[in-house]
Amino acid sequence: SIIDFLLEGNFSYHIMSEIKDLYLLGLNTNILFKPIRWNTGSLFLIGGVGLAYNNNTDSNHQTRDIGDTHVAGILQVGSGINYHIGKGWWLRGEYRFHHISDPFKPDPGINTHNFILGVSF
Repeated sequence: SIIDFLLEGNFSYHIMSEIKDLYLLGLNTNILFKPIRWNTGSLFLIGGVGLAYNNNTDSNHQTRDIGDTHVAGILQVGSGINYHIGKGWWLRGEYRFHHISDPFKPDPGINTHNFILGVSF
């Protein structure tokens, strides 16, 4: 189909130049739009939202810019390519822009640019 709905797990590690690095563990929901398709693959646009547990502990040792509630909200958009490698397996390469912030308190958040390689089935 031209549109797919995806549910994906998220574990990420962000190296910060401040006091503490940031770990996230959570779940994202995404919409995958494939406007250009051919026999062995497709180009796609992706967008979605998610929630993740983070390792912020207290005001003295937290990652700046995302609050201190142990929950991070994630907004993401990107684009990429799927290539069919056989028997329902796909090789996938993509770029994603992530905005990570506390969903319960106003904060500036953290913006990241990510290049992702993976296999899906």
